Amino acid sequence: MKIDRTSKDGTVLVKVDGDIDYDSSRDFADELMCCVAAKQPRVEIDMSGCRFINSAGLGAVAAAVAVARARGGDVVLSGVSPSIRKLFAITALDNIIEFK
Repeated sequence: MKIDRTSKDGTVLVKVDGDIDYDSSRDFADELMCCVAAKQPRVEIDMSGCRFINSAGLGAVAAAVAVARARGGDVVLSGVSPSIRKLFAITALDNIIEFK
């Protein structure tokens, strides 16, 4: 998995390329926590290059949303495939996460 991070107009864009699995979920979680710790008002996770996300990756997204909102920001997901979107629905995380 490769993660690229850019900033523009107060939004941090985190682009994920590859699977978020056992080997990469910790790096993914660390990257998201860095983004929300910086008190950025908005983080967008572009998952158009991601075909799989494990439970640790789902948990990392949920944790990032909670931290961002506690700091007055938010996290949104974009480019989510139907199969990954289904995982968010099965876990009811689609009720708390904004999809773009």
